[in-house]
Amino acid sequence: PTRRSSDLKPIGNVGHVAIEFPVTRWFGMALGFSPLTQIGYDITRYEQDLKLVSAIGRLRYHHRGHGGLSQAFLGIGGAPSKYFSLGVNVHYVFGSLDYGQDFYVPSNPLYSQYSYEDRYVLRGVMVRGAVQAVIPCDTVQRRRVVLGASVDYVPLLQAERRSEATLQYGGSAQEIMHNTLRSSSKLQLPLRYVAGAMYESSILQAGFDVAYEPWSRFAMMEISQPRQAGYEVRAGVQYTPNARSLRSYANRVQYRLGGYYEQLPLLVEGHSVQNLGVTIGAGFPFGHRESVFHTAFVFGARRGVGKIFASELYCSLHVGVSFNDFWFFKRKYD
Repeated sequence: PTRRSSDLKPIGNVGHVAIEFPVTRWFGMALGFSPLTQIGYDITRYEQDLKLVSAIGRLRYHHRGHGGLSQAFLGIGGAPSKYFSLGVNVHYVFGSLDYGQDFYVPSNPLYSQYSYEDRYVLRGVMVRGAVQAVIPCDTVQRRRVVLGASVDYVPLLQAERRSEATLQYGGSAQEIMHNTLRSSSKLQLPLRYVAGAMYESSILQAGFDVAYEPWSRFAMMEISQPRQAGYEVRAGVQYTPNARSLRSYANRVQYRLGGYYEQLPLLVEGHSVQNLGVTIGAGFPFGHRESVFHTAFVFGARRGVGKIFASELYCSLHVGVSFNDFWFFKRKYD
């Protein structure tokens, strides 16, 4: 497969929107929207078989994929004590995964051109439960260790396979299928387990988390998929010289560095695929109540083992805003 530099296109999108608010002194709620999975590839390749090329002409194949799943969620949480809290989120998952293939014979008008697309439309519900414990180390310096764990459970995920196909010959196009329902079924997704720990002080935050998903028994539309257990490890550190400094704005900036390693559940001809990278970012405070403008640069690579793999390098820029201003606080009067 080949990909020309002219095919590279920048992509931008809104990734995460969330808001949380207190209900009582120890109970709160949250709601929001965020992406769950994304697909994006566009590959053009040419036939390498010399017999076919000499008999028919230059054959061109175009493979493309786009779409993804998103989630809207509502969460509730509480802290029975200042050292322990727990919560539950309910997510509505929706979206589509689109896989297309095109076949062209640009140098031979005797052969038709063919375009085909498979679309998997998914809708379902996911429930996430989480617990968190705080171990104080030094109340004067505000040092503490935070431990947390969560489990994701998908009780219902409905999938539909829809297809579209177009045949073009002699300057006229014939639509063979248009959003045709091929099959539908309920999917059984594995549980996702996450656990992590973080050390906090007035100037330093450092932590890591580990996630695990047993995908080996997953089947899509009653077809067994080449999958294995997937896991990921993420770690990061944030340093703030002096969050309360009035003389130097640079001392109030949150400096961040992180890294991640992931073994994807996908198996390609029995081989694993890894995803790893580093992140560099900063949080810039503004306003009167520690609102923060976030930036992060991600540089990573996806790679595998064997001759069929081509390593992919990628980079992305993320920006976000956390509002925490006066209008989030209840006003008090004497």
